[in-house]
Amino acid sequence: MVSALPVAGLLVAAVAAQTVTPDAPITAPTSCASGVQIFVARGSTEAPGMGKIRTVAGNVTAAIPGSAITAVDYPASFDDYAESVMNGTANLGKLVKDYVKLCPDSKIALLGYSQGAQAVADLICGASSELMPVKSADLDDIYDKNIIAMILFGDPTRAANQTFNYGTVTDRDGLFPRLKNDACEPYSPRLRSWCDVADRYCDPSAPGGIDTTVHGTYFNKYTQVAKDFVVEQWNLSQKYLPTRSSSGSVYPTGATGTNGTRPLQSSSAPVPTSTSTTPVTAGASKTGAAAFGAVVMAGVAAFLA
Repeated sequence: MVSALPVAGLLVAAVAAQTVTPDAPITAPTSCASGVQIFVARGSTEAPGMGKIRTVAGNVTAAIPGSAITAVDYPASFDDYAESVMNGTANLGKLVKDYVKLCPDSKIALLGYSQGAQAVADLICGASSELMPVKSADLDDIYDKNIIAMILFGDPTRAANQTFNYGTVTDRDGLFPRLKNDACEPYSPRLRSWCDVADRYCDPSAPGGIDTTVHGTYFNKYTQVAKDFVVEQWNLSQKYLPTRSSSGSVYPTGATGTNGTRPLQSSSAPVPTSTSTTPVTAGASKTGAAAFGAVVMAGVAAFLA
């Protein structure tokens, strides 16, 4: 293990490539899926397309006939990380809004890994990390009936002790912890955020230090359970009329099954990205994002020295 870096820690997903499903288009859907429409956001520096989160998306499409996958078109870059995340969040929001306008009764799943997980979380919960240069509102409630599941692997904005935290660590903050988590709670029955002990992005303060390999192991460990959760939520969406309950769920309280229960934290070590409809390019935000990127890169240089 190595010591955790401060805010300027590495944000590059260094994981081995896995090919399970042909890459998804990065153009907006022009027709309605009879199954679930999956929007995926890849991790930092992954090539345009789905990235490694395709392992989950591909398993979902195999399990739910008529499903479709669309990759979010965004930089997923590291050196201008904050601006990249803003663009990812904005472009994902546009995809969701345009698709619901085209297909009002559609069901949607949002999947994100690493920087892509932050983009998904910033969309549904709003961007509220003290360490990020831009804040934004959460997604409008009118999309509640459409979004049935959200899967996050290695989210840098993860906050401790949230009801939707899963994995081998649930009680420590990520690199850029979200300050306002109340906006996430209405989605809690449909949201799963996996983080394992010593992940340098979602668990940088692990007591034993960080393990640079952890961030890349989610796909071998959690693909099946993540797929099962999306399928479970799809089945619930077909069974119940989606109306918001007092618990914040769009399904009746108690309608979640085995994969919907919150696991006990494991005592063992791990075996482990604004709802604007256009990319964020405003001068002030862009300047702040660029400055932030410079700080991050300085941290990387120090780490590699």
